[in-house]
Amino acid sequence: MPRPRGSVDDIESRRQRGLALLDEGLSINEVGRLLGCAPSSVMRWRNLRDSHGQSGLKVRVPIGSVRRLTREDGDALIIILKKGGLANGFETNDWTRVRIQQIIERTFGITYHAAHISRIMAHLGWRHDDETGWFPPQP
Repeated sequence: MPRPRGSVDDIESRRQRGLALLDEGLSINEVGRLLGCAPSSVMRWRNLRDSHGQSGLKVRVPIGSVRRLTREDGDALIIILKKGGLANGFETNDWTRVRIQQIIERTFGITYHAAHISRIMAHLGWRHDDETGWFPPQP
C-alpha cells in the first residue's frame, strides 16, 4: 500500500493511534483493518517504537527527485553558452558535452551524465556539428 495522504503530523498521529490500539490488546491484523493499512505496517511501527522509542515513529519525508534545470536556468545557460568557451575559461570556443556539463554543474550545482547533455541542448534548440560541437539556432 502506498503511504497515506496527509501531513507529516497526520501520518504520525495515525501511527500513534495504531500503537495505542495495539497497547489496548487489539491484534496487529485488527489495528491494520481499523486504520486501513497493512498489518506489516503496524508491526513495523511497533518494532520501531520498541527499538527507538517515540522518535522511531517520526515520518521521514522523501527527498524527491534530483533537481533539474528550470526554464529560467535554461535561459541563463543559453546566455552563458553564447559568450563562448573562451569567455568561460576553455581553450577554444567550441562547446562539447563535457564542457556544457561542467558549466551546468559549476553554475547551477546540478550534475548530469554527459550523455544527457545532448537531450538538454536539443530541447534548448541548439544543434550539433561533429567538428565544432554545439551551436545555437540560427535566426
